[in-house]
Amino acid sequence: MRIPHRFRAGLLFLVVVLIWGTTWYAIKLETNGTPVAVSVALRFSLAALLMLGYAALSGQYRLTRRLILPMCVQGVTFFGLNYILVYAATEHLASGLVALFFSTTIFFNLVNEAVWLKLLPSRATLIAAVMGIAGLYFVYAARGALTGIPGHFAYGVGLVLLSAFVVSVGNILGGRLLAGGTSIVTLNTYGMLTGALLTLLWATINGAWGGIVLTPAYIGALLYLSILGTVVAFALYFALVREIGPSPAAYTAVAFPVVALLISSFLEGYTWTPSGTFGLLLVLAGNLLVLRGKQQAAIKRTNT
Repeated sequence: MRIPHRFRAGLLFLVVVLIWGTTWYAIKLETNGTPVAVSVALRFSLAALLMLGYAALSGQYRLTRRLILPMCVQGVTFFGLNYILVYAATEHLASGLVALFFSTTIFFNLVNEAVWLKLLPSRATLIAAVMGIAGLYFVYAARGALTGIPGHFAYGVGLVLLSAFVVSVGNILGGRLLAGGTSIVTLNTYGMLTGALLTLLWATINGAWGGIVLTPAYIGALLYLSILGTVVAFALYFALVREIGPSPAAYTAVAFPVVALLISSFLEGYTWTPSGTFGLLLVLAGNLLVLRGKQQAAIKRTNT
């Protein structure tokens, strides 16, 4: 029996949000003293091997010479440096807060699209972005009202904001490659491979392999992140894109921080305050309005 389109799309959306919403705590489990570069290298080495196998079976492993450099740059930003910064930030922040601050990728996309693609946001979209940024300030200030702002907390916020900017650059590069005819499987396969090679080299140069702490929790988190959080989640996300289009699918970025924060409240003792909750609602509203504005702008460009 064929599953109705709306139910199939809703199920894909829910599964992607739940997987990506739980990956943040899985990353937290990997910050057990193991060097960040080692954890990222192991995650994407396993994921890249799985993707290479699938790409070979599906015939989507070919890469032309002209794509090597842009593909490597996209892999470094999207699957390499981005995750090193996220893992490092998770050493200093509750995983749910990392997810929330990482959602600023939506706002950084506006900046990078204006700079690189000359796509200027509307006034309403800019107002929505300011609303979201104001929400992040309330979340940040709420943390200070509880215990003050320790240096490591501010450092963690800085790392995750830098990560959001870096992944936004990767988004722009990835979008250009896909628009040029590169398949999603090829893009993800070589992106993950590049990220794996970068972090393997980084860990080796810094002599980090001796610091790995292999516990059952670490191994379980590694497998979860490599298989479900990376290979399966990306495959399901792009299946969702095929079902409902890229703009509606991007709303997953609004939902997964909520899942991550709920997990943090149960497992990491994250404290909900009136100011922090108000800030969260502002961030979510800003994200929603920015995505809606981008969707309407895309429709307008298509019709003109």
